[in-house]
Formats: sequence, C-alpha cells, structure tokens
Amino acid sequence: MELETALEAASEAFTSTVGTDGIVRCPLADSPGDRAEQVIQRSKTRDRKKQRKCRESIQNRYGVRPKNLFGYIDSAKEKNVVKAVLNNSNEKISPEFLYSVAMGEGLTFYFSDYGSKASAGTAPVDGPQHIGLDEFGDDVTELQAGGYLRKDFRKGTDYTPYDWVRNEAGGEMLLHTAKFKNLNVALEAVSAELTARRDKFIADYFEMYGEDATEDLNDEQLDYWTYIYYNTRPKVRRKLLTKARFGRITEWTGDPEAGNEGSRDPVLNADIRTATAAYLRCVGVFRVDECDDTE
Repeated sequence: MELETALEAASEAFTSTVGTDGIVRCPLADSPGDRAEQVIQRSKTRDRKKQRKCRESIQNRYGVRPKNLFGYIDSAKEKNVVKAVLNNSNEKISPEFLYSVAMGEGLTFYFSDYGSKASAGTAPVDGPQHIGLDEFGDDVTELQAGGYLRKDFRKGTDYTPYDWVRNEAGGEMLLHTAKFKNLNVALEAVSAELTARRDKFIADYFEMYGEDATEDLNDEQLDYWTYIYYNTRPKVRRKLLTKARFGRITEWTGDPEAGNEGSRDPVLNADIRTATAAYLRCVGVFRVDECDDTE
C-alpha cells in the first residue's frame, strides 16, 4: 500500500472515542455564524448531570482531569471565537481538538491579556505565548508547499515574524516565530500545523508498524499523537512512539490535577489535550444538528 493510501485509510478509521458522541464529519448546511450560535446555546444550556458523568468517565480513562473550557464559548459576545474554531476545523482536526489544543497552549492568556478584544477575536495573537506556535517562521513555507496552509497566507498581512529566545534545559534557543493579526488567522495556522503533524505521525507509524496497524488507528490515538508531534521535537516524538508499542496511549498515573499550573511533560500534556477534546465531544457542544439530514 502506498503511503498516501495509508493516510486515507487512517483518516477513514477516525472513529468515535469511547464514551463520546463521536466526531462530526458531514456536510454542513448552515453558515459558520449559524453554527456558532448553536455551539453557544449548547454551552450555555448544557446538561450539568451529563457533564459530570462525562468528566468522571474521561478522567478514569486518561488519568487526568479534562479542562473545563465552556466559559469561553457560552456567550453571544464570544461568537467570533466559536466561528474561528469552526472555520478552521476539518475532517482531520475536529473543533473539539482544535479548541482543546489552542486553549491548552495559552489561549486562556490571550483572553486575560486582551479582554473584550480577545472575546471578539480581533486582538493580535502571539505564536509562542498564546497558541504554542514557537517555530512558525521556520514552518510556514513547508506548510504552504504541502497544501496545509493557503498560498496567500502573507507575511505582513496575516502574520508578522519575529525572533524569540526560549529557555531550554541545555540553554537558550533562538526561535523564528510570529504574531498573527487576529484569532481566526491564528487558528488557521494552528490547524494547518496540527494537520501537518498528524500526517507526519501517520507516516512514522506506517513505517514502524505497516498497513494493517495504520488502518486500525482510532480517533483518540490520532488526537493524542498529533498533539505529541505538535508539542515535541522530532527525536523526542520518535522515541515516545517507539516506546509506546502500536501507538498505545500512555495513561497518566500521577496527580490528576498535575497539569493545572502548566507542564513540560509531553505525555501529561497529550493526555490533558486528548481528554479535554473527548470531554467537549461527550458533552456535545460542537455537535451539529444538520448532520442527520445531510449525510
């Protein structure tokens, strides 16, 4: 089987996570604005009893407490935030996962930094501080060449590159990152990066385990390893994938609240992001009503 075919097969195997309502993949009849209003209404009127059951079940599954992110998408003033998530999710990167990753990588600080402008999605977004895009300046050309990011995603218009020094265990590292003009553009970049990293994971997995195992990948494995590939350097992620036989998800066995103050542990962070996406999916705030009529 060719790698491209394997990628397609793995995408088709993107089935629902245990204990959730599944990932929506269907034509959408309404505009992003109409769907955003649905998401806001679902967040505002969510079933708290169901929410508690979802949280308990998912915490037992991953060993971490999923993040409670409903307060950022439950008001009409946050419609543009929801639209940005919906606009930039796709059949590979679900809105739940995109939102979970962005918020976990620092988007909460974006809201505290910019207040009402952040809620409107109009404030600029800092790559490393708000969305974890530490090296976008190095990645943008490859993302565009690979078809992950539109060709007219322009420097000076959509993003402004700048150099940033990050403290590492071995010393300081100079990184080429960027600031983005608004939230929609920033999430477009995050989605492109996630999609590219997902495909890199699948390529590595295919090389390690072959066709049959690649076709058997499920949605939680894809979310988990996509985030590992988003959050770690190549040597680290290959090492983690080699250690985790057949893409096994490593359940966190420490304090379920360990990630509350931030963490550099890629396994803990991946568990939190994947669990939070599963939590959002279980509660159903991003579920789309039109699917039953348009599939």
